[in-house]
Amino acid sequence: MRAGNLNDPNFVGTNSSVVNPLTGQPFSNNTMPRGCSQPDCINPVATALLSVLPLPNATNSGANYVQQAATPGSTNGYDLRIDHTLTSKQSLYGRWSAKNIATTLPNALLPSDHDSEIVRNLILSHNYAITNALVNEARFGISLFRIGVQFPIAGASTRSRHSGISRSRGNWYAIRRCE
Repeated sequence: MRAGNLNDPNFVGTNSSVVNPLTGQPFSNNTMPRGCSQPDCINPVATALLSVLPLPNATNSGANYVQQAATPGSTNGYDLRIDHTLTSKQSLYGRWSAKNIATTLPNALLPSDHDSEIVRNLILSHNYAITNALVNEARFGISLFRIGVQFPIAGASTRSRHSGISRSRGNWYAIRRCE
């Protein structure tokens, strides 16, 4: 298919033909022409982009590329807990938890991204037994969660010299021919 041959029955069906949208006529042998300057030819930018994508490695229905990759990570955390009895009817409780998590998440066709999570929790509690059948409990809690994602591609500032896509003025992108 990368060469323009669209005879795969999973793509066009068993008795179908691929039609040129500009002329309405079927492509000869269901194959799009390459290397010409006509609008019905395979775009050289698309050819350049396809050249950096991996070839199919599976025949699963709905997915023809499968990648199994390790997802390394490390967790560094701790908990502090304090229980204190003030009187026979009153007690205090406090807990502080901190956790730092670093993980690497693989992307199928792109470089892996690196995530770092910072988690903090504080809980304070006061219990007061007013009577044997009536207890008052006051609690306070706060949580902080921050995540930082470091994706190695910085958007428009990163462009492949083989892709045929380059940034020109402002947010406009120019497509150049890659041969």
